[in-house]
Amino acid sequence: MAKKISARQRALNAHAAVVAERAEKDKRVLAATTNWFTADERIESLNEQLDAQVLAKAAAIGTLCDDEGLTLTQAAQLLGVDAKELVALRKRHQEQSAPTAEAEADSRTTADEPEDADTGAGDGDAGGEQWGAA
Repeated sequence: MAKKISARQRALNAHAAVVAERAEKDKRVLAATTNWFTADERIESLNEQLDAQVLAKAAAIGTLCDDEGLTLTQAAQLLGVDAKELVALRKRHQEQSAPTAEAEADSRTTADEPEDADTGAGDGDAGGEQWGAA
């Protein structure tokens, strides 16, 4: 004759099975989320590398067209690509190099001003008195 299992023991067994399944599910969820974040970090790193390489290509187009005087059509033929692709790269190169040109212009403007030039700020001793009520 089989020994009858008590209701309490059956409940404990069922609970243990649920807890074990929950622990396994938690492990799978943790593994999946870890894979997600690992892939996300790799994608971010690869995107940064890709951006750097696109900038390198854009600089090369700038050298070919701006510095060496090739037309976009000539550069496209030389590189074996469509000229439309080079248009976007050249524009990106020009955008990347534009802030440098502006900074150089600003530094030349500042350098051209004499040190004792009157900037309208006064000699500093007057403070706000010249604008205040007497």
